[in-house]
Amino acid sequence: SSDLNTFFEKSLPNDWFMPNACFLLNRTYLYQENLWFNESLQFGEDTLFNVDLLSSQNKIAEVPYIFFVYRKRENSAMTKPITLERLDSQKRMIEILIQHLTKNNPYIEQLKKVIVLNCEHFMHSIENNPQFFDLITAEIKSFSKLSSLKLFS
Repeated sequence: SSDLNTFFEKSLPNDWFMPNACFLLNRTYLYQENLWFNESLQFGEDTLFNVDLLSSQNKIAEVPYIFFVYRKRENSAMTKPITLERLDSQKRMIEILIQHLTKNNPYIEQLKKVIVLNCEHFMHSIENNPQFFDLITAEIKSFSKLSSLKLFS
């Protein structure tokens, strides 16, 4: 069993968030806590689910075995060309994460880190696509440390 705060920190290895496939979840618990994927998003729905799951007040047990192998494949959400629909979905996910900051969340620092990572990923996605620059809001810029991108020159 692990302290949830410690587990949340461990779930941000290499500045990214742990995939959902790394969790074994109790369906009854998901129903009780009303934890679901946001089906209105085509990108980032897993990040929102992880934040809600790891912000819940439940115990987490760690298992020291590898059950998951990440495989990159063509035409996946992460390898398809950047589209306005994907960026809009990612932007809405970031906006929802920022709204989580107003909730009484004991994991506010970890949530801020998730927001920063997603803002930076969003801005990297847009960096070479000037037609999408107008999607970057002042709020997204405020969470990003990427001042070296040509977006700011």
